[in-house]
Amino acid sequence: MKADMNDYTLLKFTGDSVDIMCKMNPKYEEYVIMESGRKVLYVQLLKALYGCVASALLWYELFSGNLKDGIRNQSL
Repeated sequence: MKADMNDYTLLKFTGDSVDIMCKMNPKYEEYVIMESGRKVLYVQLLKALYGCVASALLWYELFSGNLKDGIRNQSL
């Protein structure tokens, strides 16, 4: 999704997901912590993510804004 997140939103990765993220970008390794014997990685969302409650509204606002801009540009 291309919509920017307006709020401060954290996403928690655990277990194998942490390894996948670190394999994709080794810079994440310094932020991995252990909680109850499991690897955990917290990341901040900059873009809307499918499944987040706010994502549907952000997508709608982006989509409808683009449609309105297109209509305005056509009428010029």
